[in-house]
Amino acid sequence: MEVALAAAAAGAWSAYMASVKEGRSQPPGDLLREGVRLVKSLVEPPAPDPAEGLRGLPLVVGANHESLECDRAGLPDAPALYAVAAFLHAVGESGRLQHLHLSHTALGGAAEAEALAAALRGLAGLRTLRLRGCALGERQASTVCAALLSTALSPDAAAAAAAAATAAAAAPPHGATPAHADIGAAADAEGSSSLMVSSACRDRAPPALTLEELDLTSNGIGGGEGAAAVALLLASAPALRRLDLGYNGLGGRGCVALADAVAALPALQSVGLAANDIDDEAVCGLALALRRRGSPVRELDLEANLAADTAMQELLRFSAASASLLTLRTGANAVGPVGGAAVAAHLLAHPNGPLTSLTLSNNPLGQAAGAALAAAMSENQACMHMHV
Repeated sequence: MEVALAAAAAGAWSAYMASVKEGRSQPPGDLLREGVRLVKSLVEPPAPDPAEGLRGLPLVVGANHESLECDRAGLPDAPALYAVAAFLHAVGESGRLQHLHLSHTALGGAAEAEALAAALRGLAGLRTLRLRGCALGERQASTVCAALLSTALSPDAAAAAAAAATAAAAAPPHGATPAHADIGAAADAEGSSSLMVSSACRDRAPPALTLEELDLTSNGIGGGEGAAAVALLLASAPALRRLDLGYNGLGGRGCVALADAVAALPALQSVGLAANDIDDEAVCGLALALRRRGSPVRELDLEANLAADTAMQELLRFSAASASLLTLRTGANAVGPVGGAAVAAHLLAHPNGPLTSLTLSNNPLGQAAGAALAAAMSENQACMHMHV
């Protein structure tokens, strides 16, 4: 202690002599505060590293706490999750954490999801969030999305957005549109839930989310409350470049709820909607929204859904109108001879792209469409990867 006090006095005296030499007058109170600061810097222990509480867990903490990633198996138990939540709380104010990967961590319980959500509310600088296979379900997915959204909305706007999500989730189920209505009318009628979501966000402050990648694959989000909550989040994520919502049981209703929000993202490069039981009509609505909005998406994954000939034709219209779509995956759907012939005609009409990769495997195309596709591929210079 004596050494510390002597050093503090010496520092204060040096500051005083420097001020005198430069012709400045420094009040004695300032000298005293400088001495106290020096004493504290020498006597008080350094602030503990927030990552110390994560020791022994299957986690990798990036330099300067910029990233946190668990291994492929996820966090082992609830205490581990609570330790992560404490770490996120500690580093949240600094804004340094940009990448959070907690895939395959069990978040289906209300307590676990709320612990993570509470920590996410302070992460305004987050750029990447990966929560693959966390068993969130509709309710907990809504909790996580609301936590992320709270960093971008004022309290009043957040309340209005929550009310819109409830209204969207209660909208009539997909398929209520008369069968004779055309695709555009169907998309407009069935897209009412996504329009409600968008209108709730019109009067809010400019979006502040910095999120660039969101991966919620295999979480059982469903087509109601969960899909509406994701749509609200997307409306406040203009920087988003990669979105993966595959294997979530969205169905046609969930796809319709998301279509307008997805199509409106100005920086979006990749969309994953594989294995969601999305029917032909809903895929038509999505393709129509992407075309009308001039979406910049480069990769669209619709593998293992229920898209048929009409949806394929609408997707090709989007491709023809887009200068950006490079990869289209529609394998394991219900595309038949008409859709296959439409693809062949598209490849002949657009020999220089933009499509460079197209997946049509495990579709009932028929032999004639297969032969037409083979002939078209020989003439197309851009599409280098065709899976039939």
